[in-house]
Amino acid sequence: MAKITYEKDKDYSALIQQAADAGDYTSAANYEQQRNAKIAGEGLNYDTTSDYAGYLDKTDYSDILREQMASGATADAVQNTLDRRTAKAQGTVGMDQYANDAVYQAASQYIKDNKAPVYSSKYSDTIDALYNQIMGMNYPDWQNGSEYKALADKYAANGRTAMQDTLGQVSARTGGLASSYAASAGNQAYNDYMTKLQDAAQSMYQNDLSDQYKKLDMLEALDSSDYAKYQDLLSQYNTGRSYSQSAYQYNKSSETDAANTAYSQNEAKAQTLAAAGDFSGYKDLYGLTDAQVAGMESAYKKDDQEALAKLYAQYGIYDKYVQLLGGSAEDASKLNGLYAAANAVTSSGGSSGSSGSSGRSRSSGSRSSGSSSGSSSGGSDTSTMASDIAAYVATGGNADTYLKLHYKEYGFTSLSTAKAAYADYNLTQTNDTYNAAASNYRSVLVACQNMQSAGSSKSEILAAIKDAWKSGVLNQVDYMTLTNKFRG
Repeated sequence: MAKITYEKDKDYSALIQQAADAGDYTSAANYEQQRNAKIAGEGLNYDTTSDYAGYLDKTDYSDILREQMASGATADAVQNTLDRRTAKAQGTVGMDQYANDAVYQAASQYIKDNKAPVYSSKYSDTIDALYNQIMGMNYPDWQNGSEYKALADKYAANGRTAMQDTLGQVSARTGGLASSYAASAGNQAYNDYMTKLQDAAQSMYQNDLSDQYKKLDMLEALDSSDYAKYQDLLSQYNTGRSYSQSAYQYNKSSETDAANTAYSQNEAKAQTLAAAGDFSGYKDLYGLTDAQVAGMESAYKKDDQEALAKLYAQYGIYDKYVQLLGGSAEDASKLNGLYAAANAVTSSGGSSGSSGSSGRSRSSGSRSSGSSSGSSSGGSDTSTMASDIAAYVATGGNADTYLKLHYKEYGFTSLSTAKAAYADYNLTQTNDTYNAAASNYRSVLVACQNMQSAGSSKSEILAAIKDAWKSGVLNQVDYMTLTNKFRG
């Protein structure tokens, strides 16, 4: 992120207010950043703010939400995007109306209707507690419990009763006289009951343990049943999402096919009209201005094939350019590189250059004096500018960046004029020899061939080519060439 600069004596609070009052919230956001930088850099005793920061976030969360909902995205994914959109709306002056608008309502309802089922066991706590209880059970500890005590008391009472009964019976036979035999018989009767106590206690303990295991089995069976129901719901949910996504992809593919068909039809119509001198069909097809269309029609009416060919080349319509000059389709393909370089659409060196780069082989200052055969206006030095751009690009810089930074130094009053002069100069200097300047045509061609080998459909490949064109990776001619190649 570039360092934010500020001026010590500038009243950024006033500038923020002025911009906001004028409805220029982006400028207000930039002034706010500079104010914050000034506060931090100068150690001022003011609070920093972010009232307008949302205007620097160019993400269209509404479009993202619509795309997600149309494609069957998960509720969590939609919720994440909605949260970011809401935070931006609530935290930015002038955006609060988006915090609860129709998009918010639609997304909220989608989230509610598309929540993935969640499994939460009703029995897990009870199962865990019972399992721990079973694992902690043992007979010695059980003997210290209330169940064993009650059982022991019962058998002891019964044993004492048996002992008394035995003593009475023996005494009756001996005429009521006590004897050691009577005492021994009574104790034996008591001990018999106490022996039975141990058998009964062991049986009771095992029964208790068995009952606990049965409870555990029952709870686990109930839990498994609930989990199976959850799995059914999850399967239905995933099937629904898969259907939504398939339908979305089908619709998108149909839209792409329809757009490609319409483009082909419009292209054929435009070429038919152009053959008769009516170039209006190229206006919308290639994004030409009325003045550009008028120039092509004027050249046609004058039957000036060379001038018309030059216009075709200037606007990137190389198939017509080489046709008028008697060239081949291969010629048109090679000229794609020239078009890319002349208009600084792409550069093999990337965008590493900056205003302070060492790629400039000249000193700073205006180049307003003198002119060359490649100059497009009096006082502008196109030839020197082209030479300096070539040196800059050779060091890894970007031609477009160089033009934006230095066009005034060569006597041009606008960037568009400088670009036009640079393009015209390059076309003139070729002398019908093809320029090997950088173009993304080859890389996109290889990518499309790889897609084709991987089994991608024709509509998917054409959509990828169109995306490359829209994003500026391909120029107009490369786009048309690749589209015709893979349309079949």
